[in-house]
Amino acid sequence: MKEIKVFNSLQDDSISIRTIVFVNEQGFKEEFDTVDSECTHFIYYLNNKAIATSRLYFSKEHDCLSIGRFAVLKEYRKHGVGRELMEFIEEYILSKYGHTKVGLSSQKRALPFYERCGYSDILPPLKEVGASCSMTLMSQA
Repeated sequence: MKEIKVFNSLQDDSISIRTIVFVNEQGFKEEFDTVDSECTHFIYYLNNKAIATSRLYFSKEHDCLSIGRFAVLKEYRKHGVGRELMEFIEEYILSKYGHTKVGLSSQKRALPFYERCGYSDILPPLKEVGASCSMTLMSQA
């Protein structure tokens, strides 16, 4: 059974997924920040197991809603889980905020996924502090 739950605070399941994906797999050192306390958090469950997560917040810097910390456990990638979670978040945004500007920052390796979801680069790649990968800012086409 699939279920996506929405939370107003960071949950242990999100912490676990983000630690596995961003810290253990990708080597990020500072995965959690003060923005987490201002976010809406999404967790995708499959048979009561948390397998994907993301967060949503208003970015003052870019003057738009921002989808971030999008993570799917490795064994569930390439099975449509990320697409389902993204579609759920977009429907949530539409129902709560109406048509509005949405952005995200992406690692270079994830660009094809976000492009398939209708996002495109709006800034040249930047380097996130402490990360070993380049990032780019994207917005919905």
